[in-house]
Amino acid sequence: DEGLKFLEENGKREGVITLDSGLQYEVLNAGEGDAPFLAAKIATARFHADHILSHASALRSAAVEGAPAVLAMPESAF
Repeated sequence: DEGLKFLEENGKREGVITLDSGLQYEVLNAGEGDAPFLAAKIATARFHADHILSHASALRSAAVEGAPAVLAMPESAF
């Protein structure tokens, strides 16, 4: 499968982090300050990202939409 092959190769790139869930990400510019965890142990991240499928069609582009994506993840996701 083309998607699985992409994830396997992408996961080998320097700086790419792969979680147990299979989610891959790369920190381009790390923030500073206190950890973002709330009392409910949920992290909220705001980030600018382009979500592109392996066949190059964009799912979402922060540059086009003009706003960051917001993602809430339970602490267990880390």
